[in-house]
Amino acid sequence: MATAGSDPRAAPAAAEACRGAVHTALGLGILGVQRAQVRRRALERWADEARAAAGPALRHWRVAARGVADPVLDAAEGRVPEPARRALRCTRSLANAVGDSVLDLVDPPASSRPA
Repeated sequence: MATAGSDPRAAPAAAEACRGAVHTALGLGILGVQRAQVRRRALERWADEARAAAGPALRHWRVAARGVADPVLDAAEGRVPEPARRALRCTRSLANAVGDSVLDLVDPPASSRPA
């Protein structure tokens, strides 16, 4: 019985079989990467469209919410002791800053949009 080590034609055939398997694996890997890139681009387009649609709506709801909340908070500020008033002002300021930051991420001002 001949073994791979004793048949001089076995080594090149085995090498060719391995080479073919490696080429197939590389080709499948390249196809997988290309497919992932296509999906990533489609996801980016979808996210851009969703952000463009959501931005103005979020800005509208934020203005409406502040229109309701600000008078209530203004009235509360006048009725609480000074330490609570400072805490209320600080919390309100932080909430406004966070809201501005979120809106700028979702719907950037026209001056900061790329041309």
